[in-house]
Amino acid sequence: MSHSPLNPNDRTQVAHYREATDRWSRLIRAGSSHSGHERNCVFINTSTGRFADISAVSGLDWVDDARAVASVDWDQDGDLDLWISNRTAPQLRFMRNDLIAKPHSLALRLVGQRGNRDAIGARVELTIRGNTQPLVRWVSAGSGFLSQESRWLHFGLTENAEIERLVVHWPGGTAQEILGVEADGRYELVESTEGSAARARRLESRGNVELKASRPAELPIPAAETLRLASRPVSPIIDYEDWDGRPNRAEFEKGRPLLLNLWASWCSSCVEELTEFAAQRDRIEQAGVGVLALSVDGLGDERARELGSLKMFVDEIGLPYESGLATADLVDKFELLYTNLFGRHMSFPVPVSFLVDGEGRLANIYLGKVEVDELLNDVETLDVGAEALRIRATPFKGRWLSPVVEIDQGQMAREYLRAGYAADAEPLLQTEMATEMRAETPQLLATALSLLGRKSEAEPLYREAIRLDPQGARAHYNLALLLADSDRPQEAVGAFEATLEIEPTHLQARYELAAAYIRLGNAADAIAHYRVALKLKPGWGLAGNALARQLAASADLGQRDTPAAIELAEQLCRATQFKAPELLDTLAISYAAGGRFDDAVAVATRAVQLAAEAGRDRLAEELEARVELFKRGGSWIESAGQRASSP
Repeated sequence: MSHSPLNPNDRTQVAHYREATDRWSRLIRAGSSHSGHERNCVFINTSTGRFADISAVSGLDWVDDARAVASVDWDQDGDLDLWISNRTAPQLRFMRNDLIAKPHSLALRLVGQRGNRDAIGARVELTIRGNTQPLVRWVSAGSGFLSQESRWLHFGLTENAEIERLVVHWPGGTAQEILGVEADGRYELVESTEGSAARARRLESRGNVELKASRPAELPIPAAETLRLASRPVSPIIDYEDWDGRPNRAEFEKGRPLLLNLWASWCSSCVEELTEFAAQRDRIEQAGVGVLALSVDGLGDERARELGSLKMFVDEIGLPYESGLATADLVDKFELLYTNLFGRHMSFPVPVSFLVDGEGRLANIYLGKVEVDELLNDVETLDVGAEALRIRATPFKGRWLSPVVEIDQGQMAREYLRAGYAADAEPLLQTEMATEMRAETPQLLATALSLLGRKSEAEPLYREAIRLDPQGARAHYNLALLLADSDRPQEAVGAFEATLEIEPTHLQARYELAAAYIRLGNAADAIAHYRVALKLKPGWGLAGNALARQLAASADLGQRDTPAAIELAEQLCRATQFKAPELLDTLAISYAAGGRFDDAVAVATRAVQLAAEAGRDRLAEELEARVELFKRGGSWIESAGQRASSP
């Protein structure tokens, strides 16, 4: 994880930190562990200025994602026991400390009179006869990350320890000596308002409390579970394939709910559910509910998608509803939505169903088989008010102190866009632009429109984003990409340079700027930027390959340096074990530029073979043409409109 930015005004540091934090958050939502399943560690003070690792012998080295630990003499036997909380199950462990020899200790509970009653901040010094260094304990309001130990102060003592002196320094600044304290006792110390000495009040010990190990009761796992949403997000676009493999899209009819059901032919619960849907057709249609039943056979496992047998399966059940094949993207979008709603990723079981209301918003998620009676009851209550909706969504009774919190559709749009689902992100971002536009909204909407091929709509939005935030490197960079892709290299150069002014270490912007210079016939500036990119990231294959091609075959003869091109190309090929056809192509071009045509033919032939084996037929054809060129003793020249292939 990236460190916190040393300079909060450094946009690059802040951006890297936010990006790292976002990656960390995604790992946690995916079920990953903070500690990477490392065992708990326990160290003991050896009184020699060093600690010894006793993790294994202590019995505390659990492979838990532990977070907090609190010590307390829970069974009142004179030694400290531990409560440990974990982020993962079991979320709480009690570890009883059982010593072979009888433990000796002194336990004190302080009660403040002049200051705070809990005596937070008090310091207690215990002097043992024969020792010059007192034992010191503090009363604190927190004892570790997310933890608070008992406010009983515990002093561990040796067998023959004799207490010589006990002094309490109270939070108010006064110090009092406490009289009448003996080893193996539990005492309450009340701050005296008079004098500098006070007697302790001994408390009766409950004696050793017998504790028996227990295990949490095994809760039955429900066969099905319904998640009713108090605030409803817009449903993802439902794209699927019909039984002929043609793409299709579910159209939401205003005022008509839709039940999307995902099933598999090998799932017995799915068969029961679909059979019941077919038998209850009249009731479902009377309720005005549409049903779309999509097979997930072959998604995420080794089973093949036999369209004929799946269609036959549906016909045998007599399913009277629209049906077809779910796509991997459709399942992924609903899993993204679930993760955003509940903060934890889930790979859905089958069957799973999604009830979309008449406004196109997701209302319910049914994990497992859904009964028709339950479905129809839910449909009847789709239009209740926000407060009634929240009551139905809450699995227990109670009173709410806060109003209903609306789903952050903008965050969902960002998740869709990050995953490449621009069509789902675009309407949500359009709504955000019209209602509560954030500084980054125009840039994000422009990105979505660019991905959808609507570049003429995207360009003014990028420029609006730059107007709102002139120091936003991403908007400058994305605008530059759009201009370059629209065959406007001169304008693209200006936008790439603006990006680098804000973020000089933006490698991709520097690489794309060099490519734009090549398209303008300016090999000198392109080579200079490739060199800077390699300084920033030594060994970067993309920039190294492009630089080697320019040094070997630039249209500007004055920029060529054949020995340097051969050296760089050989270095890149060695790093990839001569298995990247694009890099071998550049090496062959470099050899030909140096008059080593036999080497050029041999290397280019190997590149053709690798490209063909990878199924990259178009690249293989280009490379074959160069093999013939080298056989004739010809050299390759990079034209202004070309750019190096990505290895």
